[in-house]
Amino acid sequence: MKTRRSKNAFQTYDSPSLLGFEQAFPKGFFELKNRFQKHFVDAERKLKRYKKEKTGRFGGCPQAVVYPSDTEDCVFIVKVCTKYLIPIIPYGAGTSLEGHVIAINGGLIVDMKRMNTILEMYPEDQMVRVGPGTDYVELNKYLKQYKLKVGPDPGMGASIGGMISTCCSGPNASKYGSMKQCVKMLKVVLPNGDVVKTRSKAHTAAGYNLTDLFIGAEGTLGLITEATISLVPIPDTTMVGRIHFATLEKACEAVIAIKQRDLSLGAVEILDDEMMKAVNSYMNKSFPELSLLLFKFVGSEKAVLHEIAVVKGICEQFTTHSFEWSKTREEIKQIWAVRKNCSWAAKALSKCKVGTDVAVPISKFADCLRRVKKEINGSILNAPIVGHASFGGFHCLVAYDPEDPAQAKEERRLNSAIVSIALSLGGTCTGEHGIGLKKKKYLYKELGTSSVNLMILLKQTLDPLNIFNPGKVVDVQNAKAKL
Repeated sequence: MKTRRSKNAFQTYDSPSLLGFEQAFPKGFFELKNRFQKHFVDAERKLKRYKKEKTGRFGGCPQAVVYPSDTEDCVFIVKVCTKYLIPIIPYGAGTSLEGHVIAINGGLIVDMKRMNTILEMYPEDQMVRVGPGTDYVELNKYLKQYKLKVGPDPGMGASIGGMISTCCSGPNASKYGSMKQCVKMLKVVLPNGDVVKTRSKAHTAAGYNLTDLFIGAEGTLGLITEATISLVPIPDTTMVGRIHFATLEKACEAVIAIKQRDLSLGAVEILDDEMMKAVNSYMNKSFPELSLLLFKFVGSEKAVLHEIAVVKGICEQFTTHSFEWSKTREEIKQIWAVRKNCSWAAKALSKCKVGTDVAVPISKFADCLRRVKKEINGSILNAPIVGHASFGGFHCLVAYDPEDPAQAKEERRLNSAIVSIALSLGGTCTGEHGIGLKKKKYLYKELGTSSVNLMILLKQTLDPLNIFNPGKVVDVQNAKAKL
């Protein structure tokens, strides 16, 4: 497929859907429509929402969308698509940011929104089995009766299947890790139509670690139809705190000093001065426009108060500002509202906001932020920073006008520069967004040709026809990978 640039500089893709599905995959879509009836759609007006990613950066045209309700439906879909060589693009909530769910080769969107059922609850084991379309916020509401929750906390609206496919994390990763630590077991429909269970619910499991193979695979190796998730107890006490620093470097020094102590912080978030300016403007506040650390303390009341005292003492060694912490539920909401509004505040700066994320070893965090800030300061664009300081990851929320050619060009250059800085410091091109379309080229620099070739071999072995989310993570069309 040829890549072309639209007038507004978004990246879009030509596809057979421009001809209408009847000319592209007539027999296969007839079989699907006959089976799924109203849960199969091909009308142009109903396909509109699937043509562009949330950021609008990538676009493509599917010919149809199908809404399965269970594993059996998914097996049928896979067998039909394999028979007629129809590309399959798994779709969760559509909140991903790197072009993961765009139909760049046309084909069929498999929207998992009907597979949103809580299938089985195991309160004593602190696990739950759910469908991939389950909204994690709604799931947490259900789990509240058991005093349990899902550990990772990405943006609002994310589905469990999408969270697994991109290996998301969020602020709570400081204590609970990413989805890699959260997923216990998966049921997956492979490209040949086989259904596999990746492991048992036991603490350890026999054989290869098949579960991790599909975490972060972005739907390129199979359709996830069920997920058994490990849960964490809702803490008895939650408090939050904040403190400002003159520079990002000083804030990072405080984080490193804190990590040397035996603490179990719920979250450690960092915001730069530009993000604080954006938040002040968006929320109509007058916070100091300096770098900020936000902390979440969770556990027993005694443990929380002890951690607050320790963190307060360490932070105040690196700044002249005082440490503030919450004492009521309303204060918790007010302090954490700064973090909750970061994305909206950045978006309010211009017509469009594109976020890139990277992560580096914590020892390189300050250096990485310093170099990235220098790059941003020399740019014509605003790019406020917010990050998960406890593990060296951060997001640059680049604000730009996509209809301005100079800004569109600078947005691409700035994103590339940020990733290159992280890679030069032994980091990763993505902390939690995933690879999708946008970051494929960086895998070679990050992992090396042999590692990417191994990924290509895995893809070719499991999906020899290359119909599962083709073009995402790795390119296999012209690849002849050999170990």
